[in-house]
Amino acid sequence: MNCPNCGITNPANAAFCSECGAPLPTPPGGASQQQSPSALESAQRGQQAATDALAPSSLGQLLSHTLGVYLSLFGPIVRIALFAQIPLLAATFVSGESVRLVLTLVWLFFSPIAGAAVAYSVARLYVGQRTGAMQSFVGAMNNGTSLLLNNLAYMGALFAALLLSALLVGLPILVFVMVAWSCYIQAVVIEGGGPMAALMRSWQLVRGSWWRIFGILLVFSLLAVAVALLASLPGLGLALVSTRWGDFLATLGQTLATPILYIALTLVYLDLRARKEGLSLERLAQEVASAPRNPSTEGPRRPL
Repeated sequence: MNCPNCGITNPANAAFCSECGAPLPTPPGGASQQQSPSALESAQRGQQAATDALAPSSLGQLLSHTLGVYLSLFGPIVRIALFAQIPLLAATFVSGESVRLVLTLVWLFFSPIAGAAVAYSVARLYVGQRTGAMQSFVGAMNNGTSLLLNNLAYMGALFAALLLSALLVGLPILVFVMVAWSCYIQAVVIEGGGPMAALMRSWQLVRGSWWRIFGILLVFSLLAVAVALLASLPGLGLALVSTRWGDFLATLGQTLATPILYIALTLVYLDLRARKEGLSLERLAQEVASAPRNPSTEGPRRPL
């Protein structure tokens, strides 16, 4: 189906344009005027889903919504992010390089768990329910095995791309994989995607919008780096007196920046589903095993 606004071709069942976000017209049906009860029920369900559908967001709206979610869930998501930082915090008090390396590897596995917990918390917030840090971890780890296996495949692909960087072909592959598979954690936590299936699901959503998602993630990455640097300033000052405690405080300060990317990736994932599938709050609520209850909105069907 061609978008009436920008002319881009979209999937036949798309509710919004994947390029500009404009609503797509409903294809004319050849049904007769007298519809069967089942057809009428299907039409009514379709109308209800349309009024409940999430609206696509621009970059500015994604930035605004990320800030809104960050402030609304500040306590739980900072505690979640602190969990991911535990190995790095411990590494500041360790002298041996081998132990530091082990703790860094542990951090690589802690981070997806924290990202999954934030994704679960954000999805629940969309349908009007708030969750604490512990409840978010429990919700995320309901698919812990799939999360682990998908993360191993993801990290393996990134490592292979890094090895190929010496041949000057690895860097483009690295960037491509990071963008194409950027939503695999959300696919596991929210949709229950299995091993490898979540990675393929992420690519299915990103496909056709790779450059737009690349630009969005680049903006959010720069924002997270800026916040991390700002939050690290007290630690950098303390490092002039005590290197170890300065590094600890700087690493602790970076905890404030970590949730930004976690939230942004979840909002990008939901935006992609809104554009390509017309994702509704009712369907999202079913996927996170929750009933909608007075969801907060900003504008038509936009969270926070």
